[in-house]
Amino acid sequence: MKEVHILNSLEEINIVSDPLRLKIIMTLGTSPKNAQDLSDALGVSRSKIHYHLKILEQNKIIEVVDTELINGITQKYFLPVAKAFIPNSEI
Repeated sequence: MKEVHILNSLEEINIVSDPLRLKIIMTLGTSPKNAQDLSDALGVSRSKIHYHLKILEQNKIIEVVDTELINGITQKYFLPVAKAFIPNSEI
């Protein structure tokens, strides 16, 4: 995990600034969690968590750090790519 990730576009800033996505990033912290862990911690449905995890992963804000096969289903464990996210000062 990097110390700082620079957000280089308004799209990246909008992605990170969504209230639920921000809570997901903060809840992940430095210990890997799967969608069920996040759903339980945030009191949000797992399908909603999956939706936001997909957006965060596609935009390289979070990454899969581990997988586990449980009852034939692959559980992905996520972490943020950095400890802090800072907007580029030129935006």
